[in-house]
Amino acid sequence: MTKRTLLLTLFLLFGFLPTAGLFLWGSYRHTVWYVQNWNSRAERLLELPVKADSIVHESPGSGRLYGLSFFMPESTEEKPLLLAQMPWADWVRYTTLREGREVSLTKWTLPELKLSPHCLETLWTAHQHFLSAQDWHGRELILELEKDGMVQTGFDENALRLHEAELRIRMQKGTPETEISFLVPELDRKAKVFLSLRSIQKNGSRTMQATLKTDVGGLPTHYLTPIFPMLNALGSDARFTGAIEIQQTFSRWSGFFRGKFDEVDASVFFPEKNLMGKGTLVVENARFDASQLIFADGNFRMIQGTISKPFLEQLAHTTQLTVRGVNVLEETVDLQELAFRFQIRNSQMQIFGECGGYESGVFLMGPNGPMLTEPTFPREPFSRAILMDALF
Repeated sequence: MTKRTLLLTLFLLFGFLPTAGLFLWGSYRHTVWYVQNWNSRAERLLELPVKADSIVHESPGSGRLYGLSFFMPESTEEKPLLLAQMPWADWVRYTTLREGREVSLTKWTLPELKLSPHCLETLWTAHQHFLSAQDWHGRELILELEKDGMVQTGFDENALRLHEAELRIRMQKGTPETEISFLVPELDRKAKVFLSLRSIQKNGSRTMQATLKTDVGGLPTHYLTPIFPMLNALGSDARFTGAIEIQQTFSRWSGFFRGKFDEVDASVFFPEKNLMGKGTLVVENARFDASQLIFADGNFRMIQGTISKPFLEQLAHTTQLTVRGVNVLEETVDLQELAFRFQIRNSQMQIFGECGGYESGVFLMGPNGPMLTEPTFPREPFSRAILMDALF
């Protein structure tokens, strides 16, 4: 082989061919086929229909997606059911040292994110698949909103809005974990909420664990009603401060919660206006399994309100309490305080009066003194179902 031939071969191998390859690859990344291929890979990863309008690579390891939309699994081209959308999303990949180990980071920054109001179950399933399908050792994923961006659940003016949201997926004690934090701007104050999600392989089945915690600002309960529909009975102004831990194995839900519900509206729980006023419900500890409440300890207190006389008598009869000091001619009675402690064990319930300043065992205080008290004889726990049937 002559020197000229050798030099030409080296030029082709190490000069022209790599350059041509980079040129062709760069050209391909600006074609519709590249975008379609990205959409297909994203669909396999999330098991959801995904569509990005275009992709721009601004520098090695970074770029921007435009017009990104996610659809419900049952969507068709003729009838697309939108799950989530964003106008654009930036990403950047880099490595960092953490505790002496190299970690590969992928960070996505979004201007905003709009979600379907019925997205919870679909997002839960997609996240469960994504969390368990990836190898997260030495890797970390970060999604964050821009400073003034928001996550909006719903597409109208009544939609729920979250600000300063951040999502982070990484290995924690050998298990991949998703950490989510966001601010809820309501009632002229911001409430910080933290949510962690873990996928655990246990006894041959996969269990998803979720822990939600709030700071002192609390969380409006209508943010929780997609998971706990019964909280609708507490009224639109109720706020939750505390912690909830739930886990899902197959379709079975179980968990614990403890905390405080402020601004509970009794007139929503009793739609016939038998009891009116706002109070505070404190749950010291509660456990549910298969969506059924197993046990709960706590108390309820209301200052100022009204109660109907028939309702008061029905309540006393069902719970073996004593009515006293009520005018027989009154249909509606003013109350100064309603306070009691409760214990729930499976289908049985027991309540104890806790109005302060008078003798023990007072449930209800009126303008002239106690109106509902514990009797002198011992009371047995009563059925929760019978109580609900009697009161409603």
